[in-house]
Amino acid sequence: MKKIIKTPKAAKVARASKFSWHQFWLDNRLIFWLFVLVIVSFCISMAWNKILITGALRENLITRTDLAVKNQAEPSDAGAKLAGKVAQESEFINLNEAQKNFDELSFLTSPNGQSVAYIINDAKNGKKTVALNGNTGASYDDIVFMKFSPSGQRFAYGAKVGSKSFVVLDGKEGKVYDWIFEPRFFTPDNQYFVYKARNDQGDILVFNDWETQAYDRIYGVTINNSENQLIFYARKGNAIWRGIVNLNKPLEANLNLTSVSQ
Repeated sequence: MKKIIKTPKAAKVARASKFSWHQFWLDNRLIFWLFVLVIVSFCISMAWNKILITGALRENLITRTDLAVKNQAEPSDAGAKLAGKVAQESEFINLNEAQKNFDELSFLTSPNGQSVAYIINDAKNGKKTVALNGNTGASYDDIVFMKFSPSGQRFAYGAKVGSKSFVVLDGKEGKVYDWIFEPRFFTPDNQYFVYKARNDQGDILVFNDWETQAYDRIYGVTINNSENQLIFYARKGNAIWRGIVNLNKPLEANLNLTSVSQ
């Protein structure tokens, strides 16, 4: 077997191939210290930002507190009048014996908060009566709905006698129909109470004491606020009709409307 003799060059290569941590540190210590410097700089930056943010929040909180104290120390005239007091409360209606058992689920408040209405059930005769601000009207077999105008100044409700229905608008009974159903609403200007009715001739759209012709069916009813017009669609025979009622003009000026004043 031939003996291998290491030359000085081969010995040097062998020593170079052996890993040395000391040599690795000497070769890379600059990179290490740069890395440490970056980490330390980042930590210092985060700590400084936290100090600044905390100071800003504390200053903002102190400012808010100062404002709150100032507002409490200098109340407005209106606030001074109500300071330590509840808003005004007073007796509104003194219920009489007949009204004590009114239908609480029917209680209705006007949009302006100045009026209330509710239905009184008479257990003796089975009749129903509407009370507006404590003032009762006539008794009917049934009350089917109640509506306030947007201003709260006008009031309408639907009543039934036997199988017939009619609207009581501002205390006045309207024309009698077989049915009265949705839509039922006051126009935005409070002038007209609009509802759909039905008799043996068909569907009719009613505006206070004025009504359209009878149709087989009346469909969508809407208000065009920009033009102040009421628009509805209806079917009559094999045709779809469109009706436009100009709310800026008296109803007698609108074609095809008929007065049903009694």
